[in-house]
Amino acid sequence: MLESERKKLFDRKEGDYLSIGISEGGEHYNKYQVFWRYKVNALNMKIPDFYLAPEDLCDEEIMSQLAKHTVLGCYIYTPLQDYSFLSRFPKIRDLNIARGENIKSLDFISVIEECRMLFLSDEICFVRPLAGLLLIQRK
Repeated sequence: MLESERKKLFDRKEGDYLSIGISEGGEHYNKYQVFWRYKVNALNMKIPDFYLAPEDLCDEEIMSQLAKHTVLGCYIYTPLQDYSFLSRFPKIRDLNIARGENIKSLDFISVIEECRMLFLSDEICFVRPLAGLLLIQRK
């Protein structure tokens, strides 16, 4: 995580709503593709407040700090080895996985309670059908 991004995270008031981006090296990714049909969804996007690098997802200090907040959006712009960290953020509303080549399972989606906008790149080949996960979520 870039030092400037780290400062943004640790300076946030506990309990704030925030959105994270994950990019190679933790640098800003200033392109936001809007994949949704209606403009209102685009206007309500929770674009990232700051960016993490993939290795930050293993940093317990950073993850503990994120847990003090309500993460509403997550935008992933680089392939990750493990996506299970998303299950730590059940309030995510916007989930955009633009680079998900390594996803083997979408089980983490079953714990997300309020997902309103979901984008999965066409490179994702998963084992379990998405429809089944969405039914699990509703139970």
